Amino acid sequence: MEAWVDSLNILKNGLETGEQIYELLSKRCPAGAKMVICPMHIGDTVLLAAYARAYKEYNDCSYLIFVVNDYQNSLIRLWPDIDASIPLTPNNMEALSYYVFATGRYNDNNILFASFKAGLIIADKISLYRDGEKDDTVGGHARRYLGLPDSAVPTRIKGDLDSAYMPDTRFKGNEVMLCPCAKSESMLPEEFWEILADKLKGRGYKVYTNFNNRSGEYVVKGTEAISSDLNEILDYCMRFKAFISIRSGICDLIGQTDAPLYVIYTSDRYWDDLDLIEMGKTDRIWKYRYADGEYNNLVKRIMQDIVNE
Repeated sequence: MEAWVDSLNILKNGLETGEQIYELLSKRCPAGAKMVICPMHIGDTVLLAAYARAYKEYNDCSYLIFVVNDYQNSLIRLWPDIDASIPLTPNNMEALSYYVFATGRYNDNNILFASFKAGLIIADKISLYRDGEKDDTVGGHARRYLGLPDSAVPTRIKGDLDSAYMPDTRFKGNEVMLCPCAKSESMLPEEFWEILADKLKGRGYKVYTNFNNRSGEYVVKGTEAISSDLNEILDYCMRFKAFISIRSGICDLIGQTDAPLYVIYTSDRYWDDLDLIEMGKTDRIWKYRYADGEYNNLVKRIMQDIVNE
């Protein structure tokens, strides 16, 4: 009973906080403007931002504000069609999401909650269920959340990223970054990444693991850890030979650049639904399916593609 009361108090406090945040956001949305709340992970925010221009055109909007998790805020400058951004801590974003779920204010007062609709289940515990969620393509998710037609076209990040960064003598152009961790896909065995890293080093590449000491992350044996915020990832895109990643939100960001991206899928659903190629980048993305235990054949294919690029 005590745990149940604690859960109710947490929910009550979250709803109250969420309501306060929503009202503050309403006051920061000027007349004629639209505000889009992006409550999810990096990949979701990148996809929504890619449709910012289409959203403004479709809604005859001259001023667009994105509300994002604070660790994503630096990305918004890459899409000039987004005029301003408001960062929230993850805890505040969660409270805001609960408030929207509880009240149904998904599109109210020029504020759009650009994610799945959900309801609260109050039984032996408090949890969420997705309301009307369906399988879709990666662009289809973003268009549906923004209320856009299928004909809407995404845009890529602005400008030449080379001009935004100073030379970095640490890197020689033969670096490869491994991104073995994901929230959306089942992760591959560490042994696979170790075999791949060993093959890459044997061909003279310097191999790094993207590692920021977050829950579930690890450094692939035989590689060097490299910590990176989102802007640094874009910097590396201009310098590294290749990025090899399990399908994750970081792929959506790297896929907005011209960096060679080698993406490993562990489920057919994401292979079909979360297809980066749909977002308009077809020339430097390589896709691979992983089947349990098929290390050597997959490593061989990836190595051949990198060497031939």
